[in-house]
Amino acid sequence: MFDTCIDESHSAWHVNTDLSPLSLEDVKATVEEGKQGKKSKALWDAYKVASEAHDLVYFKNMLAEHEERRRQIEAEEAEREAKKAAKDAKKKSKDAAGDEDVEMEDAGEDGEGAKKSSKKRKKETEEDGESGKVRHLLFLRTQSI
Repeated sequence: MFDTCIDESHSAWHVNTDLSPLSLEDVKATVEEGKQGKKSKALWDAYKVASEAHDLVYFKNMLAEHEERRRQIEAEEAEREAKKAAKDAKKKSKDAAGDEDVEMEDAGEDGEGAKKSSKKRKKETEEDGESGKVRHLLFLRTQSI
């Protein structure tokens, strides 16, 4: 591992000799005085836990509990996604079946389906008329050039 930064403009890497030792007494004193300073919340929480001077078994248990919570959260998320996917699939199948029935019912009632389609045709013919005008103008423009 590198002891120094390759580019001197990066201040995140320090020479190992620049690091100062940190004793448990210093940590306890800092926590008791409440001198958080510029420490991040996560670092300050770590100082608090370290000041309690727990043994290795405590930290192993803490890690195991954290991993167990993470697994539970992942399992819950996977379960939610599976339920959502099943619900979406069920909804799509109902929608597909429902759409077919609705179309058949609409077609049989009072000829409303025919009226709607005639309006669409009318709009399409109007649009074709306008595009024909545009084509004619473009044709005239190209001839004059």
